[in-house]
Amino acid sequence: MSFLNFWRPVSVSVGVTLFGRGFARPVTVAAQSGGAQMTVVGNGSVRIDGVQAATGATVYSGSRVTTSSGAQGVVANGGTRLTINNDSDAIVSHAGGFMRADLVCGSVTATPAAGAPFELITHGDTSIYCQTGILKVEAEGRTFELIANQSQTFNGGVRLTSTGPASFEASSLLCSCLCAAPIILPP
Repeated sequence: MSFLNFWRPVSVSVGVTLFGRGFARPVTVAAQSGGAQMTVVGNGSVRIDGVQAATGATVYSGSRVTTSSGAQGVVANGGTRLTINNDSDAIVSHAGGFMRADLVCGSVTATPAAGAPFELITHGDTSIYCQTGILKVEAEGRTFELIANQSQTFNGGVRLTSTGPASFEASSLLCSCLCAAPIILPP
């Protein structure tokens, strides 16, 4: 009996302390880290970190978005929109107005908002078409600038940056071997 009398006040005091500090209150992850919103377009499937996604799903920074044939996943963060086209795979990171896409395989279309920094990293030969705005592309050991209605193909991976407003499409060429492999992202 003395053992129970000792532990009862300790457990009540621990419970009150934890509840008072917020450990016992449910807090949604979205409120803590802020996510971008997904819109699914088409009849195929879109997966976020391997889980089937629907329109309205939250895309947390660092999530891997994979689309099947017949589906696109549109990730919106602020005024920036990133469309992961069908049969594509990308890792999406964002913070504040900044967005980054690491294109593993396939193609993406992006529309960075005015003043919003955007970065695209590819890991293999890449084709880029700049619809509007100005894009800075680091590839093949040099820096290129693409302007509206200009396209170019690069050997090897690229680092594309823009501060919007702009719109472009980028696609990895011969990427089938990358989709099954784990990706190690550059720092």
